[in-house]
Amino acid sequence: MFRAIPVANKILDKREHERRKQLHEKKLREIKCSVDQERPATFGVLRNNKKRQQLKEDRIIEIERENRILLDKLTNIMKDKNPSSTQRDFRVRSLNKDFRKRQLMQISIENQYILKRIQEQKSSYDRHSWVESHKQSEGYLKNISQYPFQLHSSTNQSLHPEGTNLRGSLEVKYMVCTR
Repeated sequence: MFRAIPVANKILDKREHERRKQLHEKKLREIKCSVDQERPATFGVLRNNKKRQQLKEDRIIEIERENRILLDKLTNIMKDKNPSSTQRDFRVRSLNKDFRKRQLMQISIENQYILKRIQEQKSSYDRHSWVESHKQSEGYLKNISQYPFQLHSSTNQSLHPEGTNLRGSLEVKYMVCTR
C-alpha cells in the first residue's frame, strides 16, 4: 500500500532529493516579508488614559488604608499585656472518632480479604500461546518483507516460555543487499 516510487538509480534519486531539499531551505532563508510588521501609530489620548490612572491611584490608596488598619490592630495586640484575652484554648475533639476507627478497621479487613483472593487466583493468560503467536507473526514478516531483516529485542533477551519477556519492544532493522 505504501510503496516507494520506482526509480532507476536509488543513489542518484537520493542525491537529487537532497539537492532539492537544500535549494528549498535556501529559498526559505532568503525570503523577504511582504507584510509591514511595524507598530501602528497610536493617538496621544490612548497613551495617557486618565481614567485608568485614577482607578490605579484609588486602588493604591485603598490598599494603604487597609494596611494601616492591620498595622494598628497588630500594635494593639503587641501592647496588650494579657495574652489570654487574645489566645483562646481550643481542643479539637471529634464526636464520631470511635465510629470512624471501627469503620477503618472493617475496611482494612475487607481489603486484606480481597488481596488474598486476588493473589490465590490463577492467571487467565497463556504465555505459551503468546510465544507461538509471536513466532508465527515473525514467519509472516519474513514472507512478506522485501529485504532480508533481523529482529532485535531491546532488552537482549530471548522470547521463550521459560523466561518470557513480552514487555520489551522490538525493532526491525533492514539490511539492503547489493547484488
